[in-house]
Amino acid sequence: MVPHLAATTARPSRATAPGSGRRGHPALLLTVLGAGLAGSAVVHASVVAEHLKEWPAAGWFFVALAAAELGLAAVLVRRRGTRVLVVVAALSIGPLVLWLWSRTLGLPFGPEPGMPEAVGTADLTACALEVLTLLVAAALLRRGKLMA
Repeated sequence: MVPHLAATTARPSRATAPGSGRRGHPALLLTVLGAGLAGSAVVHASVVAEHLKEWPAAGWFFVALAAAELGLAAVLVRRRGTRVLVVVAALSIGPLVLWLWSRTLGLPFGPEPGMPEAVGTADLTACALEVLTLLVAAALLRRGKLMA
């Protein structure tokens, strides 16, 4: 018969373990959020020239979108409230919806109204970064309160 050993190794609970559960590391999540916004801005800025040639309104849309994403990434350094997270979520959802519409139904305006556009690598990269920022913003919003 094997003697029973009563081991009392203390393990941190899920609620208090760093990076786990509901407490997590908000600073890390905010860094991921800022990086996702900055990455999306870089991708959007990289397609400005191409879109300006094709349809200037689209090119200027990407200029404005990239500037908004970079600006919001900078805002995250100083402000970390619910309003900022809601703006981050909206700035991620908007381009995703527009992209999905343009790739499935085609936009109802522009040089080729109603014609779906081809999916490209830059598109998918920007979408992945926007989904990431949306998920992180939603997770932080769900927490309800950011710890600085």
